Amino acid sequence: MIENFINAIIPYLTPLGYLGVLILSVLANSTVFIMIPSHAVIFALGYSFNPYLLGIFGGIGAGIGELTSYFIGIGGNKLLDLEKDYKTWGKWIIKFKKLINKHGFWTIVVFNATPLPTDLIAILAGSYNFGVRRFLIASIIGKIISYTAIALGANNFFNWIL
Repeated sequence: MIENFINAIIPYLTPLGYLGVLILSVLANSTVFIMIPSHAVIFALGYSFNPYLLGIFGGIGAGIGELTSYFIGIGGNKLLDLEKDYKTWGKWIIKFKKLINKHGFWTIVVFNATPLPTDLIAILAGSYNFGVRRFLIASIIGKIISYTAIALGANNFFNWIL
């Protein structure tokens, strides 16, 4: 099903160039817990697009898309009080809150730059009222790092193969 979505949307977005990459990244990262393989698309486009611009536009779009999970966290915070429900959520929620309060910006950058679960970190950052502007900037920086590395790897791979 996801492959059908990607196959249906790519012919419309690739003629738009980097704007299409930005739109696709927003769409792919605005889904929560549903995997749309934006990394595979970035890899596939890494040969025909400038890998640095591909990483920048893809990263900006992905960072914007992560706001969906962040806002779900803000809404969820109003429904649940995670600290009061200690038996269900355990010590790790409390530890994560301390981590966000102490190293939140860099934690979000690392989660977005690596294949760690970004939806989870975004929801928890929203639930602990981490600043939306700081969250967006950290997400964009992390996604730019990730997407640029993928695009550069793809570019080098295709240049080596072809």
